[in-house]
Order: sequence, then C-alpha cells, then structure tokens
Amino acid sequence: MALVFSLINADVLVDNLDSVRSWMLSYFDWLFNWTVFAFVLSAILLYCSPVGHVTLGGKGAEPIFSKSKWLSIVICTTVATGMLFWGSAEPLYHVYEPPYSLLEPTSDSAAITAMSTLYMHWTISPYALYSMVSLAFALAFYHYKLPFRVSSIIRIGTTDKETYWYHDALDSFCLFALVAGMAAALGAGVLTISGGVESILGVAQNPFLWAIIVIVIAVAFVISSASGLKRGIKWLSLINVVFFIIMILVMGGVLLSEEGLSLSIRGFTEYVAQFIPRSLGLSNFDRSWEQSWTSFYWANWMAWAPVTALFLGRIAVGRTVREFIRFNLVYTSLFSMIWMTIFGSISIMNDRDSNGSLYATLQEGGPQDVIFSLIEELSLGSTGSIIFLVIVFISYVTAADSNTSAMSSMSTQHLDSDEPEAPLMIKIVWGLIIAAMSWVMISFAGMDGIKILSIIGGFPILFLCIYIVYLFGRIIYKRSL
Repeated sequence: MALVFSLINADVLVDNLDSVRSWMLSYFDWLFNWTVFAFVLSAILLYCSPVGHVTLGGKGAEPIFSKSKWLSIVICTTVATGMLFWGSAEPLYHVYEPPYSLLEPTSDSAAITAMSTLYMHWTISPYALYSMVSLAFALAFYHYKLPFRVSSIIRIGTTDKETYWYHDALDSFCLFALVAGMAAALGAGVLTISGGVESILGVAQNPFLWAIIVIVIAVAFVISSASGLKRGIKWLSLINVVFFIIMILVMGGVLLSEEGLSLSIRGFTEYVAQFIPRSLGLSNFDRSWEQSWTSFYWANWMAWAPVTALFLGRIAVGRTVREFIRFNLVYTSLFSMIWMTIFGSISIMNDRDSNGSLYATLQEGGPQDVIFSLIEELSLGSTGSIIFLVIVFISYVTAADSNTSAMSSMSTQHLDSDEPEAPLMIKIVWGLIIAAMSWVMISFAGMDGIKILSIIGGFPILFLCIYIVYLFGRIIYKRSL
C-alpha cells in the first residue's frame, strides 16, 4: 500500500508519515531508551547466570558453522550498509550541529562528543538489542520447539500451542517492518554505490543508474539465498571480512597519529563516562536532538531486529547461551568500535585540516559522497574507492540474503528446526518486492520516506522488546529455562 501511494503522491505520504514519526518519538523516546538499556543489563546478567551454560538445541546439537565462519556471517549480517554509510558522515553532523547549545560547533569538545556519540549509536547498545531478540527466538525455536515465526517468542513458557490471530498479526507486521528496513538499507547502499560510480567513472547519479544498481544487487542476493545457507552466505561473508580487514589496515595506518589516537581515546572515555545517563535519556543533550538521532536509531534497529533474529537464532544451534552473547554482542561491538574509531576520527581530522571540505561535500552531495571524498583526500585513488564499493555491495547482499531467507521461511508453513529452508520462488518474490520498493522510494519519495516507514515499523516492535526484557528477567530470576 505504501509503495503504491508513494507513486500517486509521494509528498503527502512522507508528510503524513513524518507527523506520525514525530508524535511517536515525542511521547515514547524515553521508552525506547530505557528498553535498549534493559537489553544491555539483561545480556550481562544472563551471561553471568547458570543459564549461560545451556546449549541451543540440546547437549547433542551440532553447530552449523565453525566459530570463525559463524562470526564472519554474524558481522556481515548485522553490518548491512548502515555502518559503512554513516561511519564517515555521522560524526560531521555532530561536530557542526552539536547535541546541546552550549557546545561550540567545530570545537575540540564537539569532536570528542561526536566520537562518543558514534560509539553510543553503533556498538554495545544496538548489538545488545539484536542479540537479546535473536537469543529469545533461538530459545523458542530450538529449546521449546516452537514454529519458525517471530510470534513464537511470546509463546515461550506457555503450554498452549494453538496459533491465534494476534500471532499472525505480529508476524505480518514484523515482515512489513523488515521490508521497509531492508528497502531503506538497500536505498543507502544504492546511493553509496552510485556515489562511488560517479566518483570513479564520472556517471551522474539518476534514477536510471539507481535502477541498474538495484537490479544487480537484487539478482545477487536472490542467487545467494537460493544457493542455501551453507554456500552463498558463508562464502560472501568470508570474502567480505577479508575486504573489511584490508580497509581497516589501510585506513588504520592513516589514523596512527598522536592527534587521531588522542581524539579516539577521549571520545571513548566520554562514551564510558556518559553511557548510563545517555542510555536513560538523562544527559544534558537537547531532547529534539536525542529524538532525531538516538531514539531514531533505536526505533530503526527495533524494526530490523525480529526478522533478523530468525536468521541469527537459526544459525546458533549447537552454541551455548554464553557463546551466543559473546559472538553476537561482544565481538560484533568490538568490530564496529574499531571501524567507527578509524573512519570517524579520520573524517573529523581530515575535515578540520581541509577547512571543512568534507562537511561541504556532506551538504552538497549527501552522506553517500563523504567516504569517497575522504578516500580521494587521503590519496588512495580509485583502488580505495573500488575496494569500498565491493565492501558495500557484498555487505548488503549478505544481509539481504540472510533476511530474505528468514522472511521466506517465515512465510512458509510446516518448517521445523531440522530443515527451515523456504522454496526458491518465495525467495524470488520477496527479493523483487524489496528491490521495487527501494527503487520507487529513493526515486520518487527520497530516502526520507523509506526511513520514516522503517522507524514507524519499529514502534509496535518496541512492545515485543519490552516483553522480551520481562522474559529474560524471569529466566534470570529462576536461574533456569
């Protein structure tokens, strides 16, 4: 419906949805903040509890992947294009438009706060959200033998196995939220790749170029998904991690300066010191800024979490609860922290040294152009841009593969823990829907429209997340499943 209406009158659609988004964040921003913080606490307590020894699927369950392959898949699935899209661009917003009025734009203090904000938005808190929702599904599917559906989470601990209408409604809305979220991520990926194509080949960004990129990406992730869990996504993830490491080493060599290290350390120190106040919305930041950034992010991650949980929970069979938390929360947060440290610090320092050239690029071309301008400023040439384009492409294909697989399985009846693989045709249909929605929205309504859809999708999921917090609280209290 949203896709069709965007073709009829995109401006009206975006305006109305933006009003809903503003109302939602104005009244429930505190609830988003507290729920995400509760996930962090739940993860810590669960890791330390006796439940940490429980093996998903039972003591005899065999893992699907080795630990290295499992970690590479988890990283690539959760990264998608968000970290790549915002790593260099987001800190510039915070340096020039600080979160509270007493902080002077472009000052050292603003730069430090920008780095601490980057850590806040892209490390422990969001990954705790993903991890706990995914763990809840893994327990429902493998421990309680419930169906391969998001709604199975709310049936944990009950003896009633009958499916009610509200189970179907929850599953349907989770699918809607993820389609919007995936379309937003695909839109971000398309814009990033088109920015790279323009930078390397000089081809102007336009709807025709976007359509070509969307088609190529959609074909790639449908083929990967069709190849099965143990082939396409496994090899894509391993290849992408290699490219991640190459980019980190190349850019990390630039960061290794006294100024860059100092900025990163001071930013991390502020992040740790302000973690609890910021998590609970008790900092001195302007509330409008908090709603536009932090609460916005939490809602967006919540929109993705339930269906992503189907995939992350599915591939965790044979692992203990404690291993699950380490791989899905601790290791992924560390990876994201390294990436954000390098790209965020370099972006801030380079913008300062070039008298605001990166911020000018941000204002003129958008966030998708910042990374390629930065690569050019660092004299990495077309090689650096091509490597980054490959990373963006494979990252989205990997994330889309996992989520398309989960969505297709969720849309198929009678799947079980032995063979939760959906028919190929269902995967193709979902791939086409996501591709079409992404292209229409970025071409006619812009990224704002699809982002708003995604954020609104996160609102009802907030209440599922609150239930999951309650669920883990009960498990921690009982010290058993």
